[in-house]
Amino acid sequence: MYEAAIKHEIKDLDQRQGNWVQKYFSDEDVQLFAFAQFYRFQDVEEFLKKQKKPEMKKTNKGGTE
Repeated sequence: MYEAAIKHEIKDLDQRQGNWVQKYFSDEDVQLFAFAQFYRFQDVEEFLKKQKKPEMKKTNKGGTE
């Protein structure tokens, strides 16, 4: 699964879309990375809501979708 995720067969690095794999040496490394990535998920949710509001006003002009 790791080899498939790193997309090593694609030589041009710009073409490796979605390459999110990280190397870990211990369970603590995994926990630290996961915590650092997701501990402020509320900030991300709020940002996305703010970005979506103008779009919703354009597409939903008084109607229900």
